[in-house]
This record gives sequence, C-alpha cells and structure tokens, in this order.
Amino acid sequence: MTIIQVISSREYLVLYFFLAGVLFFSTAALGYSAEAIYYKTKGGDIWYPVILPYSILLTRGVAYLAVCLLAGYLLRNIVMSRSLTIGSKNGCAYLFHFTFPFSIVPVISWLKAAQVHTTAEENAQFYLTRERSSLNNFFIRIGCAATLISGIHSMTAADKLGSGVATGIAVLSFLTALMYPMLKRVKSAVYWMVGFNLCSLACKVMLDREMNGLLAYYFVSVYISMYVMMEMFHPVLKDVALVEAEEQEAAMA
Repeated sequence: MTIIQVISSREYLVLYFFLAGVLFFSTAALGYSAEAIYYKTKGGDIWYPVILPYSILLTRGVAYLAVCLLAGYLLRNIVMSRSLTIGSKNGCAYLFHFTFPFSIVPVISWLKAAQVHTTAEENAQFYLTRERSSLNNFFIRIGCAATLISGIHSMTAADKLGSGVATGIAVLSFLTALMYPMLKRVKSAVYWMVGFNLCSLACKVMLDREMNGLLAYYFVSVYISMYVMMEMFHPVLKDVALVEAEEQEAAMA
C-alpha cells in the first residue's frame, strides 16, 4: 500500500499491531541467526552448539532480514496513511509510533481520532501542503547532544582500553553528530547517518569479540530511523502515488 491510502481505524489497529509483532519477532529471529552464523564461524562453543550447515544458516538469516525490512517499510506506510487520513500534524505522535512499547499512547489516540479525509487524493494534497512539525529542531538538538555524549564516552573507553576500534566508534559518533545540523539542508545527511550507525554496529561486534542477538534490534532501529528522518526533514510524494490517487478518483467518478 502507498502512504496516501485512506485507512480506517479498524484497519489501522489490526495492521499496526500485526506488522509491529512481525517486526519484533523477525528481529529476534534475525539476531538468533546472526549469533548462529557467528559461532559457526568461530567453531561453536559449549554453550552454543551449531550443527546446521552454512547454507541453511545464511538462507534463514537472509529470509529474516528480508522480513524485517519489508515489515518496517509497511509499518511506516500504515502509520503515515493513518496520519494523513485523520489529518494529523503531530510529529511527536508519528515519532512515538516507532518507540515500543510507548507507541500504545499515540496508537490509542489515532484510533479514536475522527476521519478527516476520505480519498487518496485528499491525503496526497494534505501531505504536500501541511506544515511541518516544530519537533524537527528538538530532534536535532537532542540527537546531536546524545551522540556527542556517546562519542565522548567511547573516547574515554578507548583511552582506558587502548583500542583502535573504540576510537573508531568515537569518531563515527562525532561524525554522526555533525550530520544532525545538516538534516534540514541536505537529504544525503540521512544516508550518511545511517551508514555511520551501521559502521558503529560493526565496530561494536569487533570490540566485544562476540555476537549479541540484541544488536539486531539496534540494526532495525537504525533502519526505521531512516524513514522517520526522511518524513521529518525531506518528505517526498512519489509520482506513482499521485497517479494512483488520480486513478482511484477517476474510478469512483
């Protein structure tokens, strides 16, 4: 479905919790698969026996990864569709939809909200003309401050451990912090931030010298953050969505 599709409260409730559940459990499965592949490479250990061949482990891992990416994409579409259907301009409510379990509050709020738009064309017009939330500036300040603190912490750890990997994590944190002020001006800043965060994730694995399945949730949160930042700072409605809206209007006429 496209982000401008009209969605009822019942559809929103069912699809949101279904996709959120799929995303949660597929991420857990992805983390488990990553652990299995890691320990298989290391030869296994007494606490984590790995008996499956690489082909099955890799196939299973790729399948779980695909499910995570697809579920995250569809979840973003469901949330945005409901936002447009009820005419919501609350950027904070949109953001909190992706912060489980706190998402229950905006979900209940949007579930009870009255439907404002009845066609995909109305949703498209609202998407293109609505004023952007003032949350953007707050997001930049908080994100920049948190990332700088993380970088300083990593630099302190690097001094104590004498680790080049920890230093690399600190540098990546500082680079990410530099991207925050550029979010409003440059769309590529979003992709740079995602890249830096994924590199930090890889460095974390190298530093700990072990694979923690919980890192899969960090990976998925980085992936979801890309959609959130795109909607906050560089919203774009693809031409195909407008064409679909026009076709739906023509069919109803």
